[in-house]
Amino acid sequence: MSLIHAASEAAFGGTGADCLSRATQLVCELFLNSGSGVEEIVRRYYAEVHSWFPIIQEDVEHFLSSTIPTNLGDHGHLLLSMYLASHPLCEHMNHVADSPLYLITRQMFLVMQALSTMSIRLLQSGLLIAVYEFGHGLTKKAQHTVSSCLAIYRSLVASQCDQEPSSDKDMSGIKACWQSIILLDRLTIFSKIIDDVTTTQTLFQQDSLSWESICSSSILPSFTSHPNAKGKFLDMEMGTSNFSMLYRVSILAGDVFEHVAQAAAGREPSTLYKDLEKEISLITCNMIEEAGTASTKFCESIALALCSLLLLQLFRTTCQLKSHIAGEDNIALETTKRMVLDMNRTASYILQTNDSSAMSLVGICCVCSAGVLLVLASQRGHQISLADSDLATIRFNLEALNRRWGIGVSRSGSRPRWLVLNSDNDNNIARNIKVYMYL
Repeated sequence: MSLIHAASEAAFGGTGADCLSRATQLVCELFLNSGSGVEEIVRRYYAEVHSWFPIIQEDVEHFLSSTIPTNLGDHGHLLLSMYLASHPLCEHMNHVADSPLYLITRQMFLVMQALSTMSIRLLQSGLLIAVYEFGHGLTKKAQHTVSSCLAIYRSLVASQCDQEPSSDKDMSGIKACWQSIILLDRLTIFSKIIDDVTTTQTLFQQDSLSWESICSSSILPSFTSHPNAKGKFLDMEMGTSNFSMLYRVSILAGDVFEHVAQAAAGREPSTLYKDLEKEISLITCNMIEEAGTASTKFCESIALALCSLLLLQLFRTTCQLKSHIAGEDNIALETTKRMVLDMNRTASYILQTNDSSAMSLVGICCVCSAGVLLVLASQRGHQISLADSDLATIRFNLEALNRRWGIGVSRSGSRPRWLVLNSDNDNNIARNIKVYMYL
C-alpha cells in the first residue's frame, strides 16, 4: 500500500484523493480534446445501457450538470467506464477485447480501490467495467472485478452505519449496485459453464464434480437461507422495469445453481426441482406475454431466465440418462429449446443489423450461452435435435461475440467480427492517460 501511495504522490504530488481528482479531470480534458464530448458519452450511455442497468440514479440532465469540465469531481473515471459499457459494436477483425483503453480503465479502478478512495462512483465504475468484461468474454477478469465491487459495497455499507442516515437517493443507488453485483455474479457463472463445456466437455458426461464445482462458485452467500431476500413475483405488475426483472431472475438463477450443486454432491436440494422449474417457467411466460411479440422489452431478463431454465432441465436429464427420461420432462425441455432458438434468431438479426439498442450485449451473451448448451446437449445423448439452420444461427452469434466454437463443428472461413472499441482515437486516449498518470 505504501508503494501505491508513493506512486500517487510522485505522479500528482498528493494523496490518493488528489490522485483521483487530478486523474478524473485529465480524463475529461482528453475526451474533449479527442472530439468525444462528455455530453455525447453520457447521452449514449443513458440511451443504450441505463434502461436495463440503471445503477446511476440521476436523470441524464442532472448527471450532465454535475459533470461540467470545470466541476468534474469524481466523475472522470465513471465517464471512462460509461464509455466502455456503451461503445458501439465493432466489426474490425484486428481489434481485441483487451484494448488499451479497457486495460487502463481497469488499472485506474484497481489503483483507486487500493488507495481506499471508496465512493459510490467508484463502485458504479467497477460494475460497468464488469459489464464490458462479461460482454466481451473476459470471464475471469469479470469475476475478479465483481469481487472488487463486492468489497467496495461492503465498505460503503459499513461506513453508512457510522454516519447520519443517507438520503433516499443515496440508499437507492447503493441498493441498485447490490442488485447489480448479484446479477453479474450469476452472469459470470454462466460464462464459466460455457467455458467448461466448450473445453473439457465434462458437464454432459455425468461428471457430478464438475457440475458441483462450477455451480457453487458464486462469490455471494446462499439466498435460500434468507427467505425474505426473495419476494413472490409470479404475478407481473404493469410497468415493472427490466432491471427489476433482471434482479428477480438472477435470484432464481442462484437457486438453480444451488439446486444443481447440492444434487450433484448427493445432498437433498433446498428447493424441489418441480417447484423451481415451475417458478422460472411461469415468470418467463409472464415476461414474454407482457413484452408482446413485436417488442424487445425484458429481452435480457427473458434470456437469463431461459438460460437458467435450460441449465436446470439439462442437469435433470443428464442425471436421468441411465434411466428413462420422463415424458413431461422431455416436453418441457423441447418447449425451452424452441424459445431459446427463437431468441437466438432475434440476436442474430440484431448482430447483423448492428442494432445494439434493441438488445444489450449482456442479453445476447445469455442467448448465446443457452445456444451452446443446446448444441452440446444434442451431441451428448440428450433427446434434442437441431436443424442445420439452427446450428448456423448459433454459430454466427458465437463468432460475432468472439466465443470459441468448440463443439465439433469447423470454424467458417471468414474471421469473426470483434465487438470491441473501434477507434485509433480510443488507443490515443488510453496512451495519454497512462503517460500523465505514470501507471
